[in-house]
Amino acid sequence: MNERDLKHFNTKYEIQEGEDACWLWTDEPTTYGYGCMRINKKQQKAHRISLYHHTQDAESFNNPKILARHSCRNRHCVNPQHLSWGTSKENMNDKIRDGTLRNGERHSQSKLTETQVREIRTRTDKLQKDLAIEYGVSQPTITNIICRYCWKHI
Repeated sequence: MNERDLKHFNTKYEIQEGEDACWLWTDEPTTYGYGCMRINKKQQKAHRISLYHHTQDAESFNNPKILARHSCRNRHCVNPQHLSWGTSKENMNDKIRDGTLRNGERHSQSKLTETQVREIRTRTDKLQKDLAIEYGVSQPTITNIICRYCWKHI
């Protein structure tokens, strides 16, 4: 990251009031709500750029399997004190621990409710293809529910 990029980066966030406050990315977020910026002709997430700038850990920054994790759970935050390098599994464990994992009804792509999933699992009287039509999902979705490949938390 060159001096020009760093100067540009530093104009794109606002430090909130208070000790240990978030530094909120003010530029347009991506579809997933993360700030981003182009560095060396490549689009990068703002929180990764911030963590790299403050740790100088090029190995983690350049490894696509290593994530910049938020301890504050705020996707817009680029405060390096709220960020750490970690794996996808560690990030998922953080989401489970903090109750921010979007699964089941909370998932944006969910077509079913928890009640419907429970019903599907008890409906041994019908063929899976008929259940799929009734609930407006695919037959493999019904199979995955019954076999507990998805909706495992119920």
